[in-house]
Amino acid sequence: AAERSAREGTSVTLRPLVIEPPIDPEPGPSDRASASIAAPAPAPTATDGARPDLSVILVTADRWDQIQRTLEHLGRQTVKERIELLIVAPEASSLDGLPDGLLAGYHSVETIPAGPIDNVDVAAAHGIRRARSHVVAMVEDHAFPELGWAAAIIEAHEEPWGVVGSAFTNANPRSLLSWVNMLMAYGSWIVPVSGGQVGSVSRHNVSFKRAALMKYDADLERLLGRDGGLLQRLAADGHRSFLASDARLAHVNPSRLLSTVRLRINAGRLRAAGRAARGRWPGWKRFVYVAGSPLIPVMLFRGMFRDYFSDQHRRPLMARAVPALAIGTTLDAIGQMVGFALGAGSAADTLAAFEFERARHLRRGDRRALNG
Repeated sequence: AAERSAREGTSVTLRPLVIEPPIDPEPGPSDRASASIAAPAPAPTATDGARPDLSVILVTADRWDQIQRTLEHLGRQTVKERIELLIVAPEASSLDGLPDGLLAGYHSVETIPAGPIDNVDVAAAHGIRRARSHVVAMVEDHAFPELGWAAAIIEAHEEPWGVVGSAFTNANPRSLLSWVNMLMAYGSWIVPVSGGQVGSVSRHNVSFKRAALMKYDADLERLLGRDGGLLQRLAADGHRSFLASDARLAHVNPSRLLSTVRLRINAGRLRAAGRAARGRWPGWKRFVYVAGSPLIPVMLFRGMFRDYFSDQHRRPLMARAVPALAIGTTLDAIGQMVGFALGAGSAADTLAAFEFERARHLRRGDRRALNG
């Protein structure tokens, strides 16, 4: 660049190296039915007229009030003007009445009508295809990005990571059952946690290089499903994962007893059935695992306890974690026994339903605290 500047007598602007292949900012044929929401024009910034640095995809299966709290947290991001906000909804009218202030200040805002939504993970594919940034992040309607989350995601993706995960805090920490579900689903990534290259990240509230996902365009909906194996597919194709420990989200976890039992048993069932199916296990091997299922809680508990408390900073949480892990691993083992014996059944659909209206799965005290 210096040689060119001296030779031509002009200024040369250096641009960051893009590791992934360039993407077409124009929407594909399947996206042309999408409609835009006119957001208030942001103040002039360095990104005006340029591609956004981060596309955040937020799905609502009903109306805008289901995503209001998440929008409020996204609106406090320090790099808001660099974010393209993509809201996937059943219809453009789903966002009627949404306060203008919730959409102000972004690089751009768009709503994508997707028709009836019965799986929020799968519906995110509409946003991925529409995104203009090289980096896409999916955020749940019951996950609240903390200040600096978006900046940390953008910074991490300046390196050639295919997948960047977030770190989590518990948004409703007063309930033991909330900790059961938090530890079982996010135990490896709960704050405090060290960042860096990792073998895996959470499959929810995660970000990707868009180009890596678009290689699977024809199969994207299936891969995004809970049992679709997207992260495993990316790893097999050579994409490395990074945990951005400064990219923190507060996650709301089910805290009702019946909800916890259904969630944990079905999660165990789906995982066990998937393991047996991928390995093409014969009937005798399934029987052996069913017969040995009483040992699963002990093995799970030991492994999770060791992994979770390898960091001494987490040890003050032991009083909560020990009973939570005992309950969670027992329910998970029951589910695994059923999965090895009978297969997945309707577990995937049951688990998908837990991503809608999280308030239904909260005890009354948690609902009051969150609403307050």
